[in-house]
Amino acid sequence: MNIIRDVSTPNQTVGRSGTPIDTIILHSTYGSYWGSVAWLKNPTAQASAHYIISRDGEIRKLVSEANTAWHAGNLAMNRRSIGIETTDDRLKDITAKAKESLIWLVADIKKRYTIKDIKFHRDVINTQCPYLDIRKEWFISADPLQECLRQHGELVGQVEDLKKQLQEASANFARQLSEQASIAQTMLNNYRDRVRDAITRLQEIK
Repeated sequence: MNIIRDVSTPNQTVGRSGTPIDTIILHSTYGSYWGSVAWLKNPTAQASAHYIISRDGEIRKLVSEANTAWHAGNLAMNRRSIGIETTDDRLKDITAKAKESLIWLVADIKKRYTIKDIKFHRDVINTQCPYLDIRKEWFISADPLQECLRQHGELVGQVEDLKKQLQEASANFARQLSEQASIAQTMLNNYRDRVRDAITRLQEIK
């Protein structure tokens, strides 16, 4: 997909103070696309986001990912996150095109960073944002490679657990077999002693 680069907003901080990016925060605009673009470029707003998506699915970059956008209402979270606004035009539903662009954008970002969490704005501060009906489960498989690696990791863990269980079972069996062999050998020795004693008594009687 094409991303329109429009990074002229003054509402940003150069760099991230060395903080690695590990979070994506999802917002919705509660207003029109162009009205929101203008507002996020207005110094009075003291707010911005790295990306904004229109209801037609257009993706516009307002802040370089290398810089800190002012979107989360929390400085530490701003430094570690990428903020994405999706246009809602004060409507709750998200359009199919906007949803497609949002899922694609999240997957694209995850190719470049180790994203540990995807949050709604309301997960960070007391707000209702995003107002749109956005669901986090959309992004579980947004990156097929990452999902495949996650499932592979789970399978490897299960195999390792099974190997440990098999080794423990084998060790227990070997120990029980050794104990049984020892008991059998003791019984055999006792039997031989009894036979030997019986033969000795018979010889004495003769």
